Amino acid sequence: MAFELSQLNDLDFENVGSWPLPVKIAAYVITFIVVLGLFYYFDTNDQQLLITQIEKKEVALKKDFEAKYRRASNLEEYRQQLLEMEQMFENLLQQLPSNASIPELIEDISNSESQSGLEIQAGQLQKEIKRDIYTEKPFSLVVRGKYHELGRFVSRVASLPRIVTLHDFTIAVDKSAKEVGLGEDPVLEMTIAAKTYRSIQEEEK
Repeated sequence: MAFELSQLNDLDFENVGSWPLPVKIAAYVITFIVVLGLFYYFDTNDQQLLITQIEKKEVALKKDFEAKYRRASNLEEYRQQLLEMEQMFENLLQQLPSNASIPELIEDISNSESQSGLEIQAGQLQKEIKRDIYTEKPFSLVVRGKYHELGRFVSRVASLPRIVTLHDFTIAVDKSAKEVGLGEDPVLEMTIAAKTYRSIQEEEK
C-alpha cells in the first residue's frame, strides 16, 4: 500500500499516458461519475421537475374533465329542473297581488271574517318597502272576537290564495265588550301587523 501511495505522489499530470494502468482506470471511473453527476444536475434534474409538474397538471385536468363530463351527462336533468323552478317562480309571482288589488284583498279578508262573527278593522296602508322583485305593503288589522274565532281567523288568512303574512300579535280583553258570565269566553281584541305583497310592474322596472 505504501508503494502504491508513493506512486500516486509521483504521478505526472502533464503526462497521463505514463500513469500505471490501475490508476488510469480509477481516474476514468471518477471522471465518468463526475461527468454523469454534472449532466444529471444541469439537465436531467430539470427534466424530472418538469415531468413532475406535467403529471400534476395531468391529474388536475383529469379531475376537471370528470367534473365537466358529469355536468354534461346531467345537463338535460338540470334543464328540466330549471323549467320546474321557473314554473314555481311564476306561480309564486301570481300569488302576489297587483297594486290595484291590495285594497280589495283587505276588503275580502274583512268581509269573509265578518260573516263568522268577527269584527275586523283594517288600518291605513303604510309606505311600501321595495325589494328586488316585489314590494311589501304593511298594514294593520284589529280583530275582535272570542279566542277560538281568532285562531280560526289566523288559520284562514294563512290559507288565502294571495300571500298575506301576520306579525307582532297583541291580544287583550276587549274592554268595550259586555262582561261575560263564569265559564264563558270573553271577547278579545287582537292587533296584528300584517304584510301583503305585490309584484313589481314592468313600467316600474
